[in-house]
Amino acid sequence: MLLRPIALLALILLIASTGCSNRQKYNSLDNLPDSLVINVNSTLWGNDRVQQLSFISQNDQLDSTKFDAYRCSAAAAINCYLYMGGSWEKLASTLALPDTAFTYANVYWAQEKLFLLSGGNFNGILGQYYPTWDKLGELTGYKVKSNNLLSFVFENLDMYIKPLLPIKISDPEGMKEVIRKMYKDSILPTPVNDFKDKKELVLNYFKSNPNGALFMGVYENSKTGESLPAKDERISSQNHYIMCFKRGSDFYTLDTWRAPGHKALTKLTDKKVEEMLYRTHNMLLAMYFK
Repeated sequence: MLLRPIALLALILLIASTGCSNRQKYNSLDNLPDSLVINVNSTLWGNDRVQQLSFISQNDQLDSTKFDAYRCSAAAAINCYLYMGGSWEKLASTLALPDTAFTYANVYWAQEKLFLLSGGNFNGILGQYYPTWDKLGELTGYKVKSNNLLSFVFENLDMYIKPLLPIKISDPEGMKEVIRKMYKDSILPTPVNDFKDKKELVLNYFKSNPNGALFMGVYENSKTGESLPAKDERISSQNHYIMCFKRGSDFYTLDTWRAPGHKALTKLTDKKVEEMLYRTHNMLLAMYFK
C-alpha cells in the first residue's frame, strides 16, 4: 500500500526525530547512565572524550594487574592528559602497550605501567608531598621527596603542574611538627577563618584554560566512594587523587575509585564547590602541557 505524501512525510519526520533523540540521549553530562556492562576488550563507550572517561575505573579486576588500589594518581593524571587533548596513541606507544587500541583493558594497563614507571609500589603516594609555610602561616608550596611518584607521572605525560596556593593556617610550626611525627597524631582541627579563598585562582585558571583540568587531592571514603574535602594540608588527610574540570558554569569531577562500569563523573553542588575548590585544604594542581 502506497502512503499519501502527507503520511509519508510524517513517517520520515518521526524516524528522523527518533534517530536524533537516540543520538542526543546522552549529549548532556547530567544524564549519563549510572552504569554500563563493560567488556574489558571493547573500545571505550561514548561520543566524546568526557563520556569515554566517565566510565574509567582504577579497579579493573584483571588478574594481570596488581596495583589497582594504588593507581589513583596515575589514573587521574591520564584522565587529565586525555581530557586536555593528549594523544592516546602517543601514550600507548610511550608506555609500550601491546597495541594502541583505545580499550578498557589497555587504559587499565596504561595506569598500571605509568604507576610502575613512576616508581610506585604498595605504599602508593603517601608521604611524598609535604606542604611548606612561611612564618606568617602562608602556604608557599609543596616540598617533594626526590624521585616522588607524582613528578614522574606528570613528566612522563609531558605535563607540568602549578599548585593553587592561597591558604593560611594558624600554627604552621605546629603542623610541621605533626608532619615530622609521620602522621601518628590525630588530625588537627583548622578554624574556618584560617582559609584564604581560592575561588579567584580557580576561576582564572579555567578562564585562561577552558579545556584545562585540576589534579585534586581529596579524602576518599573507600567504603562509600564519596570524595570529601581534606581536613588539613597533610597528605595523610588526602588519601586519593581525582580530576576536576569545568563546563560552562558547572564543575565536575572524575573519580576512578569505582567498580568497573560504574559512572565516575559527578557534578559538584554549590556546597561541594566551596568545600572542594574554593575554601579548601585540598591540594589543587593546575595542569599544563609543556
